[in-house]
Amino acid sequence: MRISYNPRFDERLESAGDYVAREFGEAASRRFKVTILEACHMLSIFPYMGFRLHDLDNGKSSDFRILISGYHAIIYYVGTDAIEIMSLVDMRAEKLASMRKCIQNAED
Repeated sequence: MRISYNPRFDERLESAGDYVAREFGEAASRRFKVTILEACHMLSIFPYMGFRLHDLDNGKSSDFRILISGYHAIIYYVGTDAIEIMSLVDMRAEKLASMRKCIQNAED
């Protein structure tokens, strides 16, 4: 299945990569980005390997899914002809409310 990257995902990946480069060097930043992008590529083979996001307020399922890669959550949507990678969330620094906001913005 084809993978499509939302600009929000690209921005967040670049931002996280810049942080890793500042703290740990360019080689670590490249490894980080490759790891995240390899996880995204796996979705083209196994699109449902991530778990379905549930709204904790009302218990209903969402059409969005989450794939965990290290300390990061890749938020994506499985469409009929493509997988759209919506956002990247650092689970150490961001709370569930931030994940919800990313999803709400993606739906707009």
